[in-house]
Amino acid sequence: MIYAPSHIKKYAKQIQGKNKFFSDGIYGEFTFAYEISCNCGNKEFVVYKNSEPKVIASCTSCGNQITLYDLIEYPCAVVIRDTEEELERVINESNDKFNVAIIIQYSDEFALDDEEFDEDAITWCQIYLYDIANLQSIMIVDDETA
Repeated sequence: MIYAPSHIKKYAKQIQGKNKFFSDGIYGEFTFAYEISCNCGNKEFVVYKNSEPKVIASCTSCGNQITLYDLIEYPCAVVIRDTEEELERVINESNDKFNVAIIIQYSDEFALDDEEFDEDAITWCQIYLYDIANLQSIMIVDDETA
């Protein structure tokens, strides 16, 4: 079962065990790690981010825009946004094409199968990019939503 916010659920493929994105294991019943794949099957993205943080991934194959993280999507987050800050392209050592992984954590307030459990009510998010040109992983988001 995929436990992820509704805006990324259809793009999320579960990561288990050793991977190229992060060395620490995923611990806890309420923490999940996913690699993002576009619905066209591509796993290569140009990523845009601002300081809120809001993060969008653009598929290099079909151009599909995927919202990876935006506080406005999460019911437990406090968002004060008069105007939205402009997104900037993420670049690492002159490369702007990445594989993307996201780690989502939920509160243990409700069991995952409880009818009151809300997949959009995440409490923490980390986003990792894997630089496919320089073969290195970078974390671009480490944010508590609640």
